[in-house]
Parts: sequence; C-alpha cells; structure tokens
Amino acid sequence: MSRPVGISDLQVLEAIDRLGSLAAAARQLQITQPAVSARVAALERRTSLKLVSRTTQGSSLTSAGQALLRSGRHILTAVEALESDLATLQDRQEATLRVAASLTVAEHLMPSWLEALELNYPHIHVGLQVVNSASVEQLVHERKADIGFTETSRPPPKLSSQIIGYDHLVVVVRPGHAWSNQVDPLGRLELERTPLLLREIGSGTRDSFEIALGTEPTAHMELGSTAVLVAAARTGTAPAVVSILAATEHVRRGDLIIVPTQLDLRRPLRALWRGRVPQGAAARMMGCAAAIGIDVNGILATDDSQMPTY
Repeated sequence: MSRPVGISDLQVLEAIDRLGSLAAAARQLQITQPAVSARVAALERRTSLKLVSRTTQGSSLTSAGQALLRSGRHILTAVEALESDLATLQDRQEATLRVAASLTVAEHLMPSWLEALELNYPHIHVGLQVVNSASVEQLVHERKADIGFTETSRPPPKLSSQIIGYDHLVVVVRPGHAWSNQVDPLGRLELERTPLLLREIGSGTRDSFEIALGTEPTAHMELGSTAVLVAAARTGTAPAVVSILAATEHVRRGDLIIVPTQLDLRRPLRALWRGRVPQGAAARMMGCAAAIGIDVNGILATDDSQMPTY
C-alpha cells in the first residue's frame, strides 16, 4: 500500500508556503506549474484534506496544509542533511567544482574568493569559465557549471539565487571631455541620446544599465571586454558604462573621471545554482564569497568626491 504523503509532496508544500504561488514553487522545483497543481490535487485526494488555498493574489497553505508541513519539516531537514553529506562524500571522491562567472566577477572578485577556498578547502579543485551573465545562467541551467556568479538585476527564472553583495555601475570619461567637469548629475534624456561605450547585450553590465535607464541606450560601440571598454574610454572615444570595480585604479590615477548621474546604478551580485540550496563544494564556494564580502563603498576612499551616491 502506498503512503499518502511522500518527500516530493512535502517539498511542494514547503515551496508554496515559502514563495506564495504555484508558479514560483514550480520555478524553484524546476518543474511545470501544471505539475505542481497536479501534485497538490493528488495529495489532497489521498489525504482527503484541503491543503492549498488559491486566490488571484497567489497561493497559501490552509491550516491543514500548515499542520501537515509542520509535521513533515523534520523529514525535509533530514533529506537536506543527507544530500549535504552525500555531496561531501562526492567532493572527497572527485573534488572538482565547475564555476561560471561573469567578466566583472571573474576579474575583480574571483581571485580573492578562490584564495579563500584554497586556504580552507585545499582538496577542492576549481574549473572556472568566464563568460557574460546570460551565458553563466545557461551553463548552470544546463548542468555544465555547479555554481555561477553574475551581476544582473533580474533573478534567473529557472534557477535558485542569492544576493551576496552589490556593485555600482559608473559613467566614466577621460579628462578634458565635456562631461569631465560636470557638477549637476546627468539626467536620463541626455544619457539616452548620447552614444556610449557599452558591454554587449547579454552582459550583466548592459542589462543593469538598461533597467536603470528605462530604455535601450545609444551604443557608440558594443564591446565584449571590460578592459577594452575602459581602454577606449581612456582614449576619449566616448563615455563608457562600467563597474566601479573596473574603473577604480584609473580614477585614482586620473586617467578617468566619474560623471555624476541621476540614475540608481547599484546592482546586485548573485550566486546561482540548481535545486533548493547549494550543496557540497558549491556551498563552500558561496560561503567563501559571502565571508569575504564586497565593499564597493570604500574603494574610492581617497577621493570621496567621485564616489557615486544614491
């Protein structure tokens, strides 16, 4: 005789309770919304209980659903512990962690994260792929990377994610540019109509800037490398939109000047993975990144006048 409640049923109830909708639960569990609805309906038939209440604002557990979930939470906790222990054993047997990172993260943050990982978990060997943010999401989704790091404002629809810090985009120009002595922050209209040096479509930098601007910017050039973007801005080709992490040293040396704008150009840095929680070596990698932190508010402490404020 089959049991009326299984682990997958508890996972569905937990996701609905935590996320507040069948659609969000489906994305979290990486199944379709009709599949979630079917599981709920089947569980309600087997238990003869109304477990989920659906409204136009979302879904929530009924009192019976809450009681069932409370009774089963220790099972979910035990399953997560078992999965974590299994991942640890697998790490020891084949300790290779496949990491995908966007260019900004890879160039300016990943070295210190990898150093911390090596210091604390020397048995873990990392294979790093450096691509733009859209490709990071694809690699993780296709199981070609165990964990990914991006700087996109939008959470990925088919993956779990956690914000581990924040970066700031800045508009930079070379000394002598018409904007180099700008006192009043530039507005959206002027930024929209001015040809800019931009990263390519699909990059976290481009995506975040378009969201902040509220429209598609005018591209003077689209470049797939932040280093090339900065170099072009230093020659006076056009203003560039880059991470403050990439601009800091050039601003300190006087090669570039940050132009004040009216836009909120702060953007989250995210860790991405499949499943409910990162496991094994992926969890350790994310822990090292979170422990080190990302302090962009103090990186221009030698010249506070050029530090963006929002």
